[in-house]
Amino acid sequence: MKHQKTVEMAENALKAAERKARAKVKDVKVKDAIKLIRKTYWFEKFYWFITSENFLVLSGRDAQQNEVRIYSFLKLNWLTTK
Repeated sequence: MKHQKTVEMAENALKAAERKARAKVKDVKVKDAIKLIRKTYWFEKFYWFITSENFLVLSGRDAQQNEVRIYSFLKLNWLTTK
């Protein structure tokens, strides 16, 4: 009697663990699918946000990135004004 109850409880625990594992795998697959669907934008390597007026605000993660952004912006503006 005791052995039979122990076996039943072990089977129930195993089934519950399998259900949890299947749910976890399903959740991971959905997250991977979202990552594949969504394209990352060029500015996502910086700190960024969109203002209420719909402007994109960029900030470098360090001083070197800030310098690169400033020089590329100035170069672009210098070329368009000529």
